[in-house]
Amino acid sequence: MKPAILAVLLTLTMLAGPHAALAQIYSYVDESGQRVFTDRPPATADSTKVEIPPVNRMPAGQRIIKLQAPAELKQQLAPPPPLYQALQLVSPVQDDTLRNTGTVIDIHASSTPQLLPGHHYQAWLDGAAHGSASTQAQWQIRDVERGSHQLAVQLLDENGKTLMQTPAITIHVKQTSLAERRRIRPCEKDDYGKRPECPLADKPEEKKSWWRLGL
Repeated sequence: MKPAILAVLLTLTMLAGPHAALAQIYSYVDESGQRVFTDRPPATADSTKVEIPPVNRMPAGQRIIKLQAPAELKQQLAPPPPLYQALQLVSPVQDDTLRNTGTVIDIHASSTPQLLPGHHYQAWLDGAAHGSASTQAQWQIRDVERGSHQLAVQLLDENGKTLMQTPAITIHVKQTSLAERRRIRPCEKDDYGKRPECPLADKPEEKKSWWRLGL
């Protein structure tokens, strides 16, 4: 088949759309002696089938170019390193039983690096901030009731934002009752008014001796 004729056939096929690519092309000579190509040959003409090579409809390959960012730009876009690497609740520890501490608990925390200027430690008791924030690694929290509590320590920046938090531990605060203290260590005469479990009002009256009365 001549190249010019093949080009015409391919053009007709592409113009007809992707579904028409499967249609059969015919060739015949018209009344004026001209060669005609069509997909609908007239019934009065002696037409022949034309074999057309398949059209390549595969998309052209895409070339992906990966651009490498400069090292300085990577450093600018990288997230800043954390200010602290570790935060630990040194004491109390898990399942500590604190006896007869009143309403006060001593807290000892530790961070790596040490606390930065403007930052604070904050004790959390039972899921809420308890007491004032501290700039010291050792401080006290007060008004802690008897019973079991969940204790954790948070590390706050100068704006009060939480930077780190320790895992919560369970502590048990137990106070010996006055009656139990009195049972363990009975009150002596000189204890009344001095020991909480020995109020002065409970001091028994002294028995009067006859010799004191001068009889």
